[in-house]
Amino acid sequence: TKSASASTEAVHDRMPVVLLEGELQAWLDPTRNTAAAADEVLRRAQSDFVFYPVRTIVNNAKNEGRELIEPLQD
Repeated sequence: TKSASASTEAVHDRMPVVLLEGELQAWLDPTRNTAAAADEVLRRAQSDFVFYPVRTIVNNAKNEGRELIEPLQD
């Protein structure tokens, strides 16, 4: 995780690091083992997400299914 972006901090103060496509090898490369190399990949990571309300069934970890991510209808 990393500190939340401006769009995410209204939801939480931390957010997941989502690497851009093709960045996994750079992230896992054992020859790039410096803080500067890690920061380089992290700076390019996705930082904007789309938020929308969902049903409260997401609050129970036993629930599964597509309906957990379907947008709540007005």
